[in-house]
Parts: sequence; structure tokens; C-alpha cells
Amino acid sequence: MLSAKTAKSDKNGEGNETVRAPDDQWHDVQKSDRYAGHATTAWTNQSPCPGFLPNQGQWGRRRHHHVRYFGRFVHRGFGLGPTQRGGSVCGKDAILYRRDSTNRRQDRDQLWHGNQWPAGTGETIRGAEQVAPSAKDDRRALTTSEIERIIGKFARAAGTAQSAGFDFVEIHGAHGYLVCQFFSGADNQRTDRYGGDLEGRMRFGLAIVGAVRQRVGEKFPIIYRLGAEEKRPGGITLRQSRAFAKQLQKAGVDALDISIGSPEGSKAMNASPGPKAKTGTYVPLAEAIKKEVTVPVMAVGRINRPEVAEAILTEGRADWIGIARQLVADPQWPLKVSEGRSQEIVACKSCNTCFQPLLGTLWKFGDPICKVNPEAGREVDLA
Repeated sequence: MLSAKTAKSDKNGEGNETVRAPDDQWHDVQKSDRYAGHATTAWTNQSPCPGFLPNQGQWGRRRHHHVRYFGRFVHRGFGLGPTQRGGSVCGKDAILYRRDSTNRRQDRDQLWHGNQWPAGTGETIRGAEQVAPSAKDDRRALTTSEIERIIGKFARAAGTAQSAGFDFVEIHGAHGYLVCQFFSGADNQRTDRYGGDLEGRMRFGLAIVGAVRQRVGEKFPIIYRLGAEEKRPGGITLRQSRAFAKQLQKAGVDALDISIGSPEGSKAMNASPGPKAKTGTYVPLAEAIKKEVTVPVMAVGRINRPEVAEAILTEGRADWIGIARQLVADPQWPLKVSEGRSQEIVACKSCNTCFQPLLGTLWKFGDPICKVNPEAGREVDLA
């Protein structure tokens, strides 16, 4: 994550923000080895359409500048990529798996629709109407034409990521966001082709995959983050997710990133498990999905110790390991593990302090974002 100084924005002729890359700061960061953690992949996030905004027509063009900026950022070896402003959660995830023969790190852009949780601004986007598969609380049900527009926006966002230089994209279909809601019977009570039975509830996610594939071509990898289980009445079951995983593979997904659906209805289920949760919290979900598909499957959930990560891989429970908060606590984690210096790792406390910039109304720039890494969020300033 970056400090406020990292990105400079201004207004272009259309009244929209553009982002200019501060090359002098890029240079400073590039010369520093402080953050060269050797993670295989850097994560950023892009929201195709966080809400129905008055200037919908300008959305793709105004975001293209942001995505290109962060594409340059992650490719220059800085380690962890942030995201554009206004509706997307700040990217702080990275995935660690065995590198390819070129020893080249790859960079990926995650596509998501935050729906009623437009994190990154700390509040609901001003002027945005909250929508859902079915009417619920203050959200109204999407029309069929609006659904198809959103599918198109996902495809356009993937094309933007591709042209910006990212190596692949991930569609976020977990954690209770819009794509996940269409799959969950607890949120989707539609009676048209995008709801009803399991086949109908899978259709939105599969349509996004199809549209993205058509946009980026056959050789550009697509990962799908699947919310595999929920603990609430009518929620996603592992049996349903197994069936969905098979269909996602048939639709052209190149890998599956397995997490949970909505955390509603369960104090024990959290997309970012706390300190009392066991390590490898959601590995059993990935293990179950892996039995149904032949594409690589990624496991996540408080995997912060190297011996835990290695056991998951060697036991064949998953093909890839997702490391997120631990790389905020210690960006050098992968390097220390590969060099046999595990005793030097600064352990993540799973306290979720790093979420305060996203969700905390009292957080301000300059405040710590990590209890064990005072440099987190200040990388450019300290380079």
C-alpha cells in the first residue's frame, strides 16, 4: 500500500481525474531493496462499476489511467500494488506459488463489484444507487438490461487491465460482493434466467467469465475467486460450489481462488480470519474443490507460517498458496522462506489493523496500518 504522496491526480478536460505517475518516486523505490520480497504475483483491484453513477459513460476512460499507473507500479518490482480510488478496496494481497522457468513475477488485476460495501472511501459512494440481485434492505433489484451492462463492464475492465500490462485478471466472486450474491440463494430470489435454481444462480458469474474471455482472448489467464461456503439460511453450500467449479472450468477459467461467500450469519466465518482462527482456515474448502477440477486451485485463510504453507502444497491439498496480510507485516516473507531464514520473519498478528484505511472512519493518512510493520503504507516516503 502507498502513502498519500504516491499518486498525483488532476482534472482533465472532461472534468475527470487522471493519475500521473511520479517517475522520480518510482526511481527511488526501484533502487531500494527494502521491499523486494520476491512474491511471485502482485495483486491490485479494479471496480468495473461500483455503483450506478451519474457519469457512467466516463467510468471506463477515467479508470484506464489509474490501472495503467498501477500496472507500471507492480511491474517495476515494488512488491504489492494498491488500487485506484473511489469504490475499490485497496489491494494488499499477493500470491505465493512456485515460479515458472523464467523466474519472472507476474502481476494481476482483480475485478470486483463492491455493491453495498464500496470499501476504499470509508463510506457509500455519494450519488451511487445500491443494487443487488434481489431487493433487500436499501438495495433494489437489478433489471436484466442492467445485469447485462455490468457483465459488459467487467469485460471492458479486463481489457483495460490487459492493455495496461497486467499478466492476468481475477474475477472476485466471493465475500458477499455482487457476483457472489448472484450465486447465493440467500441473496438471489430472482425468477428470471439469472436466478431460481442452481443453474440460474451460476449464470451471472459464468456470463462474466465468457465476456471477459471474449475480450482478452484465449491466451490471457483468468482466475475466478469462488466463495465456496456460507453459514446462513439459503446460503452457498460446498456441494453447490463443487458444481459451480466444474462449470467455471468449462467456461474457460484457468485457476480457482477458493475463499468464503458472505460472512453474514456466522461469527466464526470471516474473510480475514482473526488471531483466534486456526492457520489455513479455509484450506478444507480448497481441498474439496480441487477434487472436482483439473485447473490449479489456490488456498487462503491465515496461512502465515512457512511450514503450514509447505504442508498444504506437499500434501496436495492445493496447488497455490494465497498470502495477504502476512505480506503487509513482512514483505520479505517469501525471500526469507526461500533462503532458510524463517526465524527472521515478522509474524502477522491477524489483528486486521490494515483494514482501517478501508473501513475505519477515524483513520487518516499517516496513521499506522500495521501493528508490527511501521513502514507499511509509507514505502515511497522511506525509499
